This record gives sequence, structure tokens and C-alpha cells, in this order.
Amino acid sequence: MNSSEKITEIFAAVFQDLNDERPEEQQLEFDASTPLVGSRSSLDSIEMVTLLVNLETSLSESFGRPIRLSDEKAMSETRSPFKNIATLVAFATKVVETSNDD
Repeated sequence: MNSSEKITEIFAAVFQDLNDERPEEQQLEFDASTPLVGSRSSLDSIEMVTLLVNLETSLSESFGRPIRLSDEKAMSETRSPFKNIATLVAFATKVVETSNDD
């Protein structure tokens, strides 16, 4: 399993935990194009922060080193890495693979 596949699997579990806290009629689909921020997103700001913190924690535990997704680098990206599931998985993969080189 490559980094992207592992991160997608971890993200799916974190996303399911978020869904478990939502009423059944408000469950979100885990799909590459599911919006995470912006007017099309069904997540409120607290849910987004919770999702990021839980994802960072799970990635850090899985890869055995601190993984930070919500840092200055992420906020300065021209295109938001938080746009949808696909962009966040791609960004997390880049962060994990770059931190592996350190």
C-alpha cells in the first residue's frame, strides 16, 4: 500500500467517526469530490477543525512522527488543500512524503 492509499484509508476512518456524530439524514459521502470548505460544504467550522485535528493525530500515530496539515504552508497555498477530500489527501500525501525526507 502506497502513502496515498494509506492516507485515504486513515481519512476514511476519521471521516466515518465524524459521520457517527451526525444524524443519519446528515451523513456525508466519503468521495474524492466531497467539498470540505466553502459554500458547497456541509461541514461547519467546528467539524472542519475537528476533522483536521483527528486526521493529524491519526496520521502522526500511523507514520510515527508529527504530521501537521494546518500550518502556515497550508494556509499560503494558492489553491486550498482543504477544498475537497481529493485535495486534502493529495496535500497530506505531500506532507507525509516530504516529512519522511527530513
